[in-house]
Amino acid sequence: SNCQIWTSFEKLWPTVKPGGLYFIEDMHAGRKEKYKKSTDYCDGTKVEVILELEKFIEVLIYNKNSKNKDVKFVACQRQACVIKKL
Repeated sequence: SNCQIWTSFEKLWPTVKPGGLYFIEDMHAGRKEKYKKSTDYCDGTKVEVILELEKFIEVLIYNKNSKNKDVKFVACQRQACVIKKL
């Protein structure tokens, strides 16, 4: 679900080593209703991975004081994105 994908990213990103890559797959499914399930930690009706990544990238580009200072790049293609750590 969107919640599982985004919560995993938020929890695992801090553990990625410098120069490491984090892949997010199956993003094409995120807009389907069956993937909008909630968990104990996430409201599935309010989380859509593609929109969360869009916000993440906007902060990375436009906010020099962002918490994303450890991101070198975000690259996306159909159904997947990769984020590289500095």
